Amino acid sequence: MYELDLTLQIGQAIREYPNANWVDALSRGQLESKDWLIQKLRLHAADLGVIGILGCWYGLLPAMIEYNKNWFKIKMYLGYDLDNESLNVAKIINPDHHKFICFNMDVNDANFHSMDTIINTSCEHMSDDWFHKIPEGKLVVLQSNNFFDCEGHVNCVKNEDEFVEKYPLKRVLHYDTLELQKYDRFILIGTT
Repeated sequence: MYELDLTLQIGQAIREYPNANWVDALSRGQLESKDWLIQKLRLHAADLGVIGILGCWYGLLPAMIEYNKNWFKIKMYLGYDLDNESLNVAKIINPDHHKFICFNMDVNDANFHSMDTIINTSCEHMSDDWFHKIPEGKLVVLQSNNFFDCEGHVNCVKNEDEFVEKYPLKRVLHYDTLELQKYDRFILIGTT
């Protein structure tokens, strides 16, 4: 039933925000990358607690995780993004406002102490200053890519080895590469 609900919620968001970047948000690469993250995460963690999603954008990742909620134990989602309109879309796609809370703010100002799991699928869109503010013992799930030619990509990496080096974790649980049509996407899962 949630699949139908998610489809209806995305349809409602498209109707209310027709000028949002739906072509990119619902592209094969975006959806494959999020699904890949969920598949890899379930192999390494079940109790995610409070999840902070940095660069939340339209909130498709928490909706997709929620669709697969039988794999995880989740208290709530905290979505962070600089674009308030994107967060308004995210609130439509994730209508349980007790479980999904949005913050229109810079991720560098987030309270990482309140999170158990920190997910950033947009590392290429921001500096890595936020990463150095994460306290010890947090589960971290990161994605980036090598799509240097995309406007807005200010922090790409060449390969998964450079990605692991850029974000040093106390314990690396998993890292990998997903080959997509235009670029490679990298994932890193571990603890600080």
